[in-house]
Amino acid sequence: MGDGDLRTTLVIGARLLCAWACVGVAVLDLFMGAATIPYLAFHLVLLAGGVVLLGLGKLPKPLRPFEYGVIAATAIVTTVVTALPTTGSACCMRGLDVRHGYPLTLLGWNHGQPAHFAPAHTFAALTFWFLVWLLLRILAGTFRPHRRPPVAHSTHAEDRAVEPPAHQQPERADDESVGGLP
Repeated sequence: MGDGDLRTTLVIGARLLCAWACVGVAVLDLFMGAATIPYLAFHLVLLAGGVVLLGLGKLPKPLRPFEYGVIAATAIVTTVVTALPTTGSACCMRGLDVRHGYPLTLLGWNHGQPAHFAPAHTFAALTFWFLVWLLLRILAGTFRPHRRPPVAHSTHAEDRAVEPPAHQQPERADDESVGGLP
């Protein structure tokens, strides 16, 4: 078993563990009830993302490592951008006057009090936005027309030569003397 085999096994195992965790958390929390729209949206994305992660190996065109990097960077930027404005509709930390983050509150405080940062909510928000961008990337790849690879043309005349059809070939006499006089 080579190093590539071990790495592939670890990556697939981690993907499947994350997928089942997403599906399990989403299903259990959805059975508990959907309190708000952000709560419902978060858990539906978690469920859809978990299902997609389970079937990621069955995609006709697998994602490249570069694409995962772009999705992760986009998820980080989206988490930061959604944490900038103050929100009242976000889940969690409802007892605080000022809350930032969507769909989960990442940072909150009461006036005159120190700020409270929620690392678990931040991780969950990063997971949410990663799955959103992953789902969008897979949907975009599904509906994008597939390009045919260019046909390689030979540069040798022998390879490019085409036999003329049988009705255009000159007739050959079987009684010709090829070796000289009879």
